Amino acid sequence: MGIFDRKTPQEQVREWDRTLNKEKRSIEREILQCQRNVKKLESECKAMHKKNQPQAAKTLAKQIVQGRKMITRLHANKANINSIQLNVKQQVATARLGGALQKSTEVMKAMQKLVKVPELMGTMRGLQKEMTKMGIIEEMMEDAMGDMEDDDLVQETEEEVTRVLAEIIDGKISSVPVSRVGPEETAEADEVADEEEMDDGELQRRLQQLQS
Repeated sequence: MGIFDRKTPQEQVREWDRTLNKEKRSIEREILQCQRNVKKLESECKAMHKKNQPQAAKTLAKQIVQGRKMITRLHANKANINSIQLNVKQQVATARLGGALQKSTEVMKAMQKLVKVPELMGTMRGLQKEMTKMGIIEEMMEDAMGDMEDDDLVQETEEEVTRVLAEIIDGKISSVPVSRVGPEETAEADEVADEEEMDDGELQRRLQQLQS
């Protein structure tokens, strides 16, 4: 790569931002699909209860528990991506005020969680290498990038299943309402993602206010 092909830290962060925004939109679509599936399972479970088929209702309740756990995990993945974006931008903005790029423990912690997510592993490993080169995070060991533990997702407790069945019987469903995302909303999300790319001036003003 020639000297004129090298990206500035600001350009590199903008590129990371676009990549991470793409992953977030994918997560949002997956959350939407999981929410719809859970809603469908809740309706089926209620129908089985009315038909006096307790074993079928219990089987569906287990699937509902798993679906809700998946939604929670997806929201956590999105939150970790947001954490990486915010902290990386702050690091670069601080460096532009006269400091040097510092290693971020927040970015490191979020990255360690995301590289274990099968759907994100490829993207996050690539970003991890680039951020290591820039000095934002430490090099991660292979054992820190192991397979994601799915025990809490696969294993639903009897208490959780009983609680879901009670919700169905009492008619007090507590799952998250299904979001609605159509073509217009998707286009709007893409536009917002572009607008959310790093605003150096705003970050610098915020940092100066904190320092004053």
